[in-house]
Amino acid sequence: MEHFLGKKSENTDTRLWQEIVIVCLAVIICGNLMTGIQGFLVKGGGTPDDFTMRYRESKYVVSGINPFDVVIGIREKTEIGSLWDVAGYTPWGMAYGIFINFTFLPETYARILFCIVYLCMMSGTAFFVYRMTGRYYDNKMSTIFALLVLSIPGWGTGLDWLNFGALFGAAIFMAVIIMDKYPLAAGILFGLAAAKPQLAMPFYLGLCFKKKYKVLTTAVALPAGAWVICLILTGTLPWEMLIQQQEIMKTVGRQLGNWASSLSTYYNNINFTTGKPYFVGMFGCIILAVYVWHIMKKNGIEDNESYFSVAAVFSGMWTYSQAHDRTVLMIVIAALAFYIKDQQVFPKKLMVLFFVSLIADTYKMGCLWSYFSASGTTPSLVLDLVKYIIWVTCLFFLAERRNL
Repeated sequence: MEHFLGKKSENTDTRLWQEIVIVCLAVIICGNLMTGIQGFLVKGGGTPDDFTMRYRESKYVVSGINPFDVVIGIREKTEIGSLWDVAGYTPWGMAYGIFINFTFLPETYARILFCIVYLCMMSGTAFFVYRMTGRYYDNKMSTIFALLVLSIPGWGTGLDWLNFGALFGAAIFMAVIIMDKYPLAAGILFGLAAAKPQLAMPFYLGLCFKKKYKVLTTAVALPAGAWVICLILTGTLPWEMLIQQQEIMKTVGRQLGNWASSLSTYYNNINFTTGKPYFVGMFGCIILAVYVWHIMKKNGIEDNESYFSVAAVFSGMWTYSQAHDRTVLMIVIAALAFYIKDQQVFPKKLMVLFFVSLIADTYKMGCLWSYFSASGTTPSLVLDLVKYIIWVTCLFFLAERRNL
């Protein structure tokens, strides 16, 4: 046991095992980064990426124009540029974008600068995990945990499309870790991540249940203040922009779906376009999350990493979610790292299965499967559902503090 955890001198087999894992994770990370950088270089003016749309939306806000009016055709586009038919962040997210999208720079330079910031955030997050786990493990084990964080496929897809989801996932992770010592800073990080409500809302629910009211107040005040700024700049009525955004995003949500709507595509008697499976999946996740939190409370589990692992898992299931929104699952990696340290146990089959499912790119695996079998999107949906089952099972074992 001590050999595995790296507390004492390692034997040859343990060192070899650790080195093999490090090499494998490094290969996965390089593959993800190569895909992401290639996508970044290809996209830009001709094929806009997510950042380009977010940049233009915030530029429209600065110019006093409601971006949704441009999307639905009420206003003509200006020299700022066109927007996607399904474009649109939350009003407060667009206000954040005035600063974090570098709207004071030309679009090309802002895009390059954001890419640099993205890579720095990746590196900084990995270093943070390395230092955090280094208090309990040797250098090689700390390196493994840091590389596991970077092996989440969403870092690559996020870089490919310059999507904020990956960075917001990292921000939420930092907020969970520093919450007790720096509640104000944690609240600010949660508030920034609220630009993507589908990612942040489960954590807001968790803050309510854990009675982290100081963090929650800051996390609510920040987007509320940014929303007011957006309304003042565009002259839009308080709810008008949000209603427009919800109508546009209904299309995206139903196209991407959640765990229940994905499952419903197998059955012809369920009308997928009505959105009923979508809402069933949403409320099912909320009820299950509350139940797992109840078990944790009953068992006296108070650590933030385990508690908010519940929100991290269900944030990728309860509504539509893409790979770059899953970097938030690094919270579960931290919870398992502390679990191993506290329980002094080897990673059992379920824990290993979780790590494998976390770093496996089911989309690419599904595409490869479809290529040989001509089976459409079914393989990806099946693999995603398998992932969800593994992740939820892992949560129950964490809540019960059973041997994983």
